[in-house]
Amino acid sequence: MADVAAEQPVLDASALVQVLARTARAVAAAKQPEDSLYAVLTAIRSALGATGAALLQAEQGRLLPVAQEGMQIDERPLDESWPPPRDGGGYPVLLGGQLEGVLLLANVPAAVLSAQEIPLAALLDLAAVVLRTHRLSEERRKARQAQEIHSLERLSRTPVTAQALGLAPLRQVLPEVFAELVRRYVDLLDGALEQRAYKVDRGVSEQLRALAEEIGSYNAGPRDVIEVHTAALKQKTAALPPTLAQAYLEEGRLVALELMGHLASYYRRYAVRPWPAGSRQSGAAVQ
Repeated sequence: MADVAAEQPVLDASALVQVLARTARAVAAAKQPEDSLYAVLTAIRSALGATGAALLQAEQGRLLPVAQEGMQIDERPLDESWPPPRDGGGYPVLLGGQLEGVLLLANVPAAVLSAQEIPLAALLDLAAVVLRTHRLSEERRKARQAQEIHSLERLSRTPVTAQALGLAPLRQVLPEVFAELVRRYVDLLDGALEQRAYKVDRGVSEQLRALAEEIGSYNAGPRDVIEVHTAALKQKTAALPPTLAQAYLEEGRLVALELMGHLASYYRRYAVRPWPAGSRQSGAAVQ
């Protein structure tokens, strides 16, 4: 143990200030809250010579992994019994007396932990600030996502032409058909996100055109598209972390817009309207 501890130089006051300043600059320069988490985690690993480290955020009685390097940690109950720190156990990460999360370390000898106690305490304080910032950012993001879905739900309840003509929503008159359309739409959201992320062709446009044809065959309209879109988003994002849920919301806007365009084209092909004499041939299809 003593030999291993000797290999890991103890940070003196000057070195500690440099580590903290460097980490603080990395945190300030981070474009995303996740980048800040990894900046702190890297500093902790470097200071202690850990082969692995993970930060878990406390949320609703659970500990959620938000950053990990060199180890794979799953979500777990907050009240789970932890091994002592010398065995890779959890260091509580506190800010203002509130538990923000837990730090896990891998393969750090007890002698090293004892020798680096002061640097670790300082880095844990920085980790607590970063974890709280991350939590608040996630809460704001979730609130925006919930507001967007709520706005879509309100829009779908707004009376439109189909309702004025006595056509009830598809989800009411054909609930099984509606559920199948939602399932297909969820698959299309997955495909659209894969196309954007991995630059592959999942045939999303062709599938959206086919979906629009089917929606049109049921005399469904824009409100039904919005309801399918909203139901699919709620189903898909319910258990996702906010970052991934936001990606689905953003891609979903484009998918819904394209589907609306295909549906409009479907109805234009079958729309017929009278034209004044001399303007266009009476009964010509609307272009």
